[in-house]
Amino acid sequence: MRKLVAIYNDVKNDLPLFLDLYDRIKKERISKPQISELLKTPNRLLDLKKMVDLYNDHIWNCTQRK
Repeated sequence: MRKLVAIYNDVKNDLPLFLDLYDRIKKERISKPQISELLKTPNRLLDLKKMVDLYNDHIWNCTQRK
């Protein structure tokens, strides 16, 4: 019970957000592995953006030389 109280004290200001997230997870039937994958998405998107920028720079430099 102490652990539950400690968790509540940590999240009490964000409790509506947690409850909304919980409801959405249940509604969408999202599994634990899917949640883990979703949490990795922002980092993957940043990595992809860096790659796109790198390729764009390379293409731009190649077209400027001609």
